[in-house]
Amino acid sequence: MNKIILSVYVVCLFILSNGCVIKEAYLLRADLDGPASQIPIHLTKSLEKDNVSLTLRASGNTQQHIEGNVSRRSRNIYTDSLFAGKNLGWDVSKFSFNFDADFKIGKNFALFGGFGISESLKDAIVDGNIGLGFIGGDSLNAIRFDAGLKYQSMRVRGYYYAEAEFLPFNFDFNFIALVDKEEGYVNPFFSLTYNSTHKDWFVNPFFQIGYVSQDLFNIEVGRDANLLLVNEDIVLKSTISILSFSPGVNIALGENQNLLIGARYFFLMSNDDLDNKNILLPFAQIDFRF
Repeated sequence: MNKIILSVYVVCLFILSNGCVIKEAYLLRADLDGPASQIPIHLTKSLEKDNVSLTLRASGNTQQHIEGNVSRRSRNIYTDSLFAGKNLGWDVSKFSFNFDADFKIGKNFALFGGFGISESLKDAIVDGNIGLGFIGGDSLNAIRFDAGLKYQSMRVRGYYYAEAEFLPFNFDFNFIALVDKEEGYVNPFFSLTYNSTHKDWFVNPFFQIGYVSQDLFNIEVGRDANLLLVNEDIVLKSTISILSFSPGVNIALGENQNLLIGARYFFLMSNDDLDNKNILLPFAQIDFRF
C-alpha cells in the first residue's frame, strides 16, 4: 500500500514539476459590464481661503451598449479572433453615483479622493480615485490642473481558444476556456478645469477637459484556466483611452453650497474597432464647502 501511495506521489510530482506552454490564444468573445471611467470635477471658489469640499454627483448615460472587434498583437499580447465579426460587447452602466472630498492646502494645492458606485446587470460596481490638484487664477477666474489614479472595477464573461503543449511528453493539445470574473484596474487620469468666480453672479460657467486610460478586461490564458505554466503567459486584453469634454453651469445655492449642472461628452480612443466611440453623460453635482 505504501508503495502505491509513493508511486502516485512521484507521478504527481513529476507532472507538477513540468507544466504547459501556451503557444497561441484567440479571443472568441468578451462581454463586459461596467461604466466608462469618470474623473472628478473640482471647481475653485477662492484662491485665498483654505477649505474642505465634499461633492455628491449623479450621472446618467445615453449610450448603453457598444459592440466592437478586438484585434491586437504586441509581444505576448494576442487578441485576434478566430472568427470574423464582432467579438466584444460592452454593457455600459446606465447611471453612476460618486462622492468626492477635496482638501485645499495653501493657495495653490489640493489633495483629493473619492469613490463611486455604478449600475450593472448584477451587483453594483465600485470605483475610486486619489490625486493632487494645482490651482491658479485671479479674483474673477480660476483654473485647476488635476492628476491622479483611478481604480475601476469591470466584470467580464468571455471565452477563448488556446493552443498549448504539455512539456514532459511534447504533447500538443487545444482547449476552449470560459472566464467569468470581476477585476479592478488602476489607471492614470489628468484634467484641466476652468470656472469663473464672480461673486455677484448667480450662475457661473465652467468647462473641463480630461483624459483617462481604462482597462476593459485582462485575461491571463494559462492562469485563468488553472494551468501550471513554465513560460510567460499570453494575455488577452483591451484598453481604451477616454477624452472628455464637460461644459456646465455653477449655480449658487448659498454661501457654501453650489449646484453644478452639465454634460460630459466622451470620445473613446482605441485600437479596437468599436461601432460607437461617442458617449454623452448628463450630470448634476452638489458641492458643500467647510
